[in-house]
Parts: sequence; C-alpha cells; structure tokens
Amino acid sequence: MSAYLLAILFLTTTLAVASDSSKDLGEFRDCVKVCSDQYWKCLEQKARREDASPEDSFAACTRIRCGALLFGCQIVKNRKG
Repeated sequence: MSAYLLAILFLTTTLAVASDSSKDLGEFRDCVKVCSDQYWKCLEQKARREDASPEDSFAACTRIRCGALLFGCQIVKNRKG
C-alpha cells in the first residue's frame, strides 16, 4: 500500500501545473508530502473510528492545506493570478 501512495505522490508532483516560480512548485510538493505522511498516520490511528472526519484523508488535506484541485486521483496545483 505504501507503493500506492508513493505512486500518487509521484503523479501529483509530475502532473502539477507549472507555476511562475520553481519555489512555489517546491513548496507545493513539500505540502503534498506532508499530507501523504499525515494520511498514513490517520489510516493507522483513525481508519476504523466512526467519528473520523473528512479532514483525515489525503485528498482533503491536499485540498485544504495545499490549495490543490482534485480530478479523480490527480492532484493539480491551483494557479493564482
């Protein structure tokens, strides 16, 4: 299963929309990585809890924290400006 998340992480960074600055893209990749790490922790700790919230998922984390747009399994950096 960890290979699956690594593949998603690779796809998200590869399919991310190019920004004006490589620093912005690097920050986006770092944010997605943090969400990926957090997602595994939530799976281990809260996967079977009835009171788990949508913020506990990888997709919700990338949308809320990173400002990503979600299209199925693809996560794309939201352009600003």
